[in-house]
Parts: sequence; C-alpha cells; structure tokens
Amino acid sequence: MPLLDWSRTDLQVEFKDGSLTTKFETKAFAAFDLILLQRPQAEHSYNTGHIEQARQLFTGMSESQKEKLKQTVLLGLPGSLQAYSLEELRTALREYAEIGEAELRENLIAFVKEMAPVAEEGACSWPSLPMIRPGRCWACFASCAITQTLNRYCRPVIHARMG
Repeated sequence: MPLLDWSRTDLQVEFKDGSLTTKFETKAFAAFDLILLQRPQAEHSYNTGHIEQARQLFTGMSESQKEKLKQTVLLGLPGSLQAYSLEELRTALREYAEIGEAELRENLIAFVKEMAPVAEEGACSWPSLPMIRPGRCWACFASCAITQTLNRYCRPVIHARMG
C-alpha cells in the first residue's frame, strides 16, 4: 500500500529564527487529491467546505506552485528519495481498492506484532502512536479508523511486549 500518511504539502516552511520545517495543509492536500490526482470518489473524503477551499486554492496557484505541490505530495516518506508519479500512485491505490477495513486492521496488527520485538531489541519505543490523527490522509490504511484501531488492537500488543 502506498504509504503517504506523513504527506507534506510544503517542504520549506521557515520559522522566524530561519530554521525550516514541513507542513501539512488539508485544503492543499485536497487540491492534490481532487484535481491533480483525480482519485475516483475523492469528493467523498472531504466535506463541501474543504472541496470549495481546495478548488479556490488551486485556481489561485501558478503552474509552478501546482507542480511544487504535486512533487511534494508524491515524495512519500520524509527523508526518502523515492517518489511516485501520478500514474504510479493511481495504480498503487487501485491495487488496494478492494481491501476492506477488517483486512486492513488485520494487516496493521500483524505489522505491529512483527515490529514490536524488533523495536524492543533496539530499545526503541513507539512514541508516535498518540500523535496519529484520524482522517489526516486517505492513503494510510484507506477507510480504516486508524486511531481507534491502534488504541483498541495494537496498543495492547505493544504494551504487552514493551511494558
């Protein structure tokens, strides 16, 4: 499954002190999803306000801003040099279109069960779990309510292994 949960819509946000960070903006991601990617039934993932904001944002963007948004979202994981093309992402999403919430949940639990011992061996923790917010990006576990799944099914696995 294409992993875009860490999607950013801007890679060069500058703080007052000159340091840089990245950011995620829902209306920019919606513009990417609805207009650039043209994901089937994407409009069902957003409320009418988000759709209108996305269209307004996109209409006001220059061609170079549109290209920058596209390239930024297609980068995938932070720090990775691997990027999808629009068509590669569409193909990857189609491969997972028929997977339902139950199978996604099972896959997530299996992943956590495999990773918990590895993290334990490396004396790592799972600090990111409380920070995961539902509905942030469509591509991570599709329609699965990620926070609920993590809290209900995966946290017990992690805590049983790592205390």
